[in-house]
Amino acid sequence: MSLSRIRNTFLEVFLVISVSAVSQEKTRLTGQIITAEPLNSPIHLINITREKGGVSELSGHFSVEVNIGDSLVFSSVQYKKKSIVIDRKKHYALIPFYKCH
Repeated sequence: MSLSRIRNTFLEVFLVISVSAVSQEKTRLTGQIITAEPLNSPIHLINITREKGGVSELSGHFSVEVNIGDSLVFSSVQYKKKSIVIDRKKHYALIPFYKCH
């Protein structure tokens, strides 16, 4: 194998690794869950992709670590389940919640 071919192969591998590292970059998504009435209990937040969860504050504020492509589910007994996919680098989100009928 010639030196230039080895160098080109190394460069291709480096570029693939660099792209993978960038696509896995974590970001913190903070936001607030909006309801018609004050919350009686926290809303459950589940990152389906990363298999991690948490809860909001009673004020509706939340903060969660996400990657682009992650699926988040917001759920509570009193409200309809809400799902979102992180399709771009977001830093803040407002999540409207509606009562179950």
